[in-house]
Amino acid sequence: MKIPRTLHTLPALILLSLLSGCALVGSIAGGNVDRERYALAREAAAMDVRHRGALQLSERLLRDPDPSDADLVLQLEEDFVLRMLGQLRGRRGWLDAETPYVIDSIRGDLHHGSALVTLHLTVRSEAHGVDVRLLMDTRLAVLPDGDALRVEFEPYHVTPDVQAAGLLSAAEEVIADVIRVRLGTLREQFPPLRLPLDVDQQLTIDGSTSRVRGTPNLDIRTPRRLLSYSLQLRDVLIFDRHVLVSADLRTVRVK
Repeated sequence: MKIPRTLHTLPALILLSLLSGCALVGSIAGGNVDRERYALAREAAAMDVRHRGALQLSERLLRDPDPSDADLVLQLEEDFVLRMLGQLRGRRGWLDAETPYVIDSIRGDLHHGSALVTLHLTVRSEAHGVDVRLLMDTRLAVLPDGDALRVEFEPYHVTPDVQAAGLLSAAEEVIADVIRVRLGTLREQFPPLRLPLDVDQQLTIDGSTSRVRGTPNLDIRTPRRLLSYSLQLRDVLIFDRHVLVSADLRTVRVK
């Protein structure tokens, strides 16, 4: 009996369908993402920001007064700064009208002249019905604001989190569609943070008694005093692994 030609091609069609299905699964799982390309792009963007930050710091140190000339100089370690920023974890917002996000975690480093922080975001693309995990690399501008620090976010690079488990993307063009957002627009979605510095503004000076024996004999008593003061932050300089904050005494009162 002669087998119809269509039956010969049926296994091939089934195999082709299975292979196409695997390709689709791989695409949905993020398998078609060019990890090396995204990693190199992130590294290049970060190196450019660090280079410009180091140049700006060098120019400021040559131009401006020595920060150690201030009435008070605080050194904030990198871990302290990142813990203050930890309050952003779990925050929700919108990248655009169809793209809500939630901040999963925050990682960062301090370098000479720049503070670089990466926000790990889970983004929902309502247009495509999928979730995408993104990394938003951000440069922090740390500025004096009275008795507090004002932290402004300046996003400079957005890329898929290709290392995250369960990365979802219908196709690589979906990722491109999700991250095709003006960085200037992204900046508006992250308003500045105000971080008050918990500096004790009252100092108790214990009383004392001094005795002088001779001619004449004296007992010198100094009463207990309360010293109140207020600080005005003057400048903020970012160095490798720490931040220097200089402040001047604005008012001093003794009671």
